[in-house]
Amino acid sequence: MGKNQGDITYSPSIMGAVRQMLGAEDEDDTKYDDKIKTLSKSEIFDLVLRWEGYINCDYEIKKWVEEIWKVELK
Repeated sequence: MGKNQGDITYSPSIMGAVRQMLGAEDEDDTKYDDKIKTLSKSEIFDLVLRWEGYINCDYEIKKWVEEIWKVELK
């Protein structure tokens, strides 16, 4: 797990997906929010992709984004 990410906030759809991937009852169940604050952006990205059915694709998708948009993702 990553270090505490402080005041990073995510959209409701991202939070809902991550909450449910961590075992929340539904997208509004906030019992995992403290844990979510400790996750890196890469971990969040991976959980969202898994929620959407894209298993083990995070590295490849990040690479495409970097190559297409010429940005560096950390």
